[in-house]
This record gives sequence, structure tokens and C-alpha cells, in this order.
Amino acid sequence: MVSVSERRALRGRVLREVYERANGTSSLVEAHRVREALGVDDRDMGAACEYLVGEGLLSSQADTFGAEATPSLIGLTHRGVVHVEEAAEG
Repeated sequence: MVSVSERRALRGRVLREVYERANGTSSLVEAHRVREALGVDDRDMGAACEYLVGEGLLSSQADTFGAEATPSLIGLTHRGVVHVEEAAEG
């Protein structure tokens, strides 16, 4: 079982990785590449994406989290971009 702090850390890592891959924009990126770069399994990536979509920080091309938990394309929302930038500023 993953702890609460590990889940929070993963969500932050997902946001930062998407931000970097999209060059700080709301462009969509391939979620499986983000998952591979972070070294997490499909279930954990899917859960992180589902949470971040629910919080309005991430958008996904397919928001059905079914057999394959990780959506195909994900991107930061405007709110997500602001969140990452504010966190980086401290």
C-alpha cells in the first residue's frame, strides 16, 4: 500500500514532468512517456491522473480510467501551470 505522502509526492512529480515536457504550456503530452520517465506503474499513474483531473490541475484526452489506468494524453490546465510555477518559486 502506498502512503499518503508517497501519493502526494507522485502527484507533484507528475505535474512537474508534464510541465517540463509541455514547455510550461497546456499542450497535451503522451502520458505513458511521463509514466515511464517517472518509473511508476500504470495503476499508480492512473490514480495520480484521476486525482489531478478531479482537482482541475490536469486534463486528459480520455477521462475513463478503466482497463488501462493511464490515459493516453494529458496536459496541465491553466490552473495546473500556475500551481507548478508557484510551487517552484517557493
